Amino acid sequence: MLAGAILGPRRGALALIVFLTLVALGLPLLAGGRGGLGVFAGPSVGYLIGFPVAAFAVGALTYAAGAPYRVSRGGPGQRARRCLGPQCLGYLRPRGASRPQPCRSRVGGSGVRAW
Repeated sequence: MLAGAILGPRRGALALIVFLTLVALGLPLLAGGRGGLGVFAGPSVGYLIGFPVAAFAVGALTYAAGAPYRVSRGGPGQRARRCLGPQCLGYLRPRGASRPQPCRSRVGGSGVRAW
C-alpha cells in the first residue's frame, strides 16, 4: 500500500512485481524466510497476486486525490542531515506546509524530534 501511495500507481505496481520476481527466483524475502516457486503453489498465492494490484489501486486513489505528499528537496546540508538521520528517504511534507515537518515520536514519555 505504501509503495503505491509514495511511488504512484505504475511504479508502485512495478516495484511489487520486481519483488515477486525476486521471490520466484528463490530469495527468502517473504515471512519465515520463504522464497522460490513453491510459495506460488500454496494457499497464500492470492495475497501475492494481490500485492501489485493493491499497490496500483492505492496509488491511483492517492494521486486522484491530489498527491497529498511530496518529498522535500534542499541544499547539501539538508540532504546530509537527512541521510545521517533516521529519515534517509527525506521528509514528507503535507500539502500546503511551508517547510518539512519533523518526525515526532514518543520515547520514554518525552517528545523527540528526528532531526
